[in-house]
Amino acid sequence: MSAIARRYDGASGQPRVSLWQIWNEPNLKSFMATENGPADYREMVARSYPAIKAVHRGNVVVAGGLGPFGGPNGRYGIAPLRFMRALFRRKTPFDVWSHHPYTSGSPARHAYAKDDASLGDLPEIRRLLGRARSAGRIRSTRLWVTEFSWDTKPPDPFGVPVREHARWVAEALYRMWTSGVDLVVWFQLRDNPHEGFAWGQTFQSGLYYRTTALYDNEKPKPALRAFRFPFVALPRGRRVVLWGRTPDSRAARVLVQRRTRRGGWDGFLVLRADRHGIFRGSLRGHRGAMLRARVGRGNASLPFAVRRTRDRPVYPFGGDDPGALRENDR
Repeated sequence: MSAIARRYDGASGQPRVSLWQIWNEPNLKSFMATENGPADYREMVARSYPAIKAVHRGNVVVAGGLGPFGGPNGRYGIAPLRFMRALFRRKTPFDVWSHHPYTSGSPARHAYAKDDASLGDLPEIRRLLGRARSAGRIRSTRLWVTEFSWDTKPPDPFGVPVREHARWVAEALYRMWTSGVDLVVWFQLRDNPHEGFAWGQTFQSGLYYRTTALYDNEKPKPALRAFRFPFVALPRGRRVVLWGRTPDSRAARVLVQRRTRRGGWDGFLVLRADRHGIFRGSLRGHRGAMLRARVGRGNASLPFAVRRTRDRPVYPFGGDDPGALRENDR
């Protein structure tokens, strides 16, 4: 860790790297997990943290990056919440905790199995972090999502239909934000090639479709727009909650518009985005309406229907294995 941090310190002819996540999904057998997985991982983080910080005090050390599903009888590894409880029995140094909250359904869905953690379980992750800090075993409760996605249909015939997928993307960002997440990494930029593989063996979760000429003829999915300029209008009781983030994550005047019967857009509410580009509001009525947010003349979010998001089970990684979803949800 000392060697690699020095190599990418910005002064040795290589780019400056300041964000360092220690390992990937250490709770899963395919990467690390053993009977002593939490203790082994704690030692890895404890040794890496001072080495990385010694090279540059501004380096940020990220721990966790846990996979969401332990699987039935621990088939895939240790369930993430159980892994966290075991890890935090002793002091563990890091600047940010990370999780990969893949979700077998809509953005509000909880994982079915005990101690697994999908989007709906992020508040429980925050509670575990809070208790560990109160006990003096960690110093930071900052939370990132460093890997997340759903496969889309097309191309995966078992993925989430692309228009529904775009709505889920915007709402997922909102629900992560409400759980205190301030950085989200989408997995991945472009769909994998499918030739020669089963759908469940490839990731069709890109913000761009796979193309034959790669960068020469990129075709974005609707999710790209939802990720760049997320906007939601979700019913809550008798009101509608509005939330979004400007495309450049900067303060701005945001106009909320409603689709007219003639297919045009009528602005009726102005919100102010803060210095991070986050804007919020609420209103009465408008159930069933189609709303969108607009910044300036050329930047408009995808339309968002004012209704509860339909939930349905779906394997987040796509594929045609009917047992995969049942195993994750068991």
